[in-house]
This record gives sequence, structure tokens and C-alpha cells, in this order.
Amino acid sequence: LRYPEDISSNVDVELALTGRVASPTLSGTVTVKSARWEGDLDSSGTFLNLTRAFTSENPPPPPATPAGPPLPVQFDLRLVVPGTFEVDGPTLQAQLSVDVTLRGTYDRPLLFGQGEVDRGIVNFEGRRYIVTRGRLDFTNPTRIDPFFDIEAETNVRQPGQTYRVSLRAAGTRDALAVEFSSDPPLPEVDVIATAPTT
Repeated sequence: LRYPEDISSNVDVELALTGRVASPTLSGTVTVKSARWEGDLDSSGTFLNLTRAFTSENPPPPPATPAGPPLPVQFDLRLVVPGTFEVDGPTLQAQLSVDVTLRGTYDRPLLFGQGEVDRGIVNFEGRRYIVTRGRLDFTNPTRIDPFFDIEAETNVRQPGQTYRVSLRAAGTRDALAVEFSSDPPLPEVDVIATAPTT
């Protein structure tokens, strides 16, 4: 697949459509054998589009006849990314694992499950941070809106002292809080202003 834009992936898909015509269920498993995204982080949620590519958020063109009610399909699909999704952009380089279930209906899809950053590097304010922990939780029962919890660290120095600076970003896409800390301790304003280690 070459969808969404900037993502190239190789997937195995096993699907079954069962039930009454008036209320069928689409079930099965989508396994991402390999995927690569060469882009940058932004608010468009490109990573989420990898999962949305298999949902009704990208429906086919409408038929020539007047549209009727939404397709009455219930979803019970598992999306498995076993460490096979690579992100290669100027802000983030990472390898991700994801195991989520697509529920809901054709017009209101929902995701439940989690993702992990297996390894990664974040470039932020001229510094190179190594990701020490990264998690995405899909728990919102009303829309696809993951909760991010990512920690990364780097070494910076001032005259006579090297500091380990940690960055934590937690929250949803629209409400992401970023915190800094250091060891030995420094005021946050000094942490941000400290020059990177060469």
C-alpha cells in the first residue's frame, strides 16, 4: 500500500463478513509486515491515518444514486504492527509496535488498544533526545484520540558540570503537555536554555 501520503506499507489481511445483511460484522486481522513513513510530526495525525486507511474515515466515492443511510457494518478488526512501523523524519526517527482493535460502525469507527515506541530519537530545540519510553493508549469511547506518554533524555553541559536532561510529553494530540527536568536539578528555564553537549 502507498496510503496515506508518505507511508509505504506491506500488509497481510484476513477478513470475514458475517451476519444478516441488515447488520453484518466485518472481522479479522490486518498485520503490517513492514511500513515506513518519511515525514514530519504535525497536527494532522498522519500516524493515525495508517489505521484509518482501513476504516470509513476514508470511504469510497459516493454512488451516482442519492445516498441512503450509512452502511450498517459493525467492525471487529485487529490491527497488528509487530515493531514493523518505521518513522524517518527530521523531528522523529523511531520504530513502533501497535496492537489495536477497530470497533464501532462504518460511520463511527473506534480504536482500542495500545502502541509502544520500541526505540527512537527526537530532535527538539537543537538537541538530540533518545527515547527511553513511549506509549500510546487508545481508550476514548467516543472518537479516535490516543493518549501519548513519551519520555526522552539527552546530556547537556554548563561550565564544570554535565546534566542529564529529561523531556516528557503526555496528553492527547490537542492537549499535549511537555515537561523538562534535569539531574542534577536545574530550574526549567535553565534546563531549556542550556547548550547541548557536543
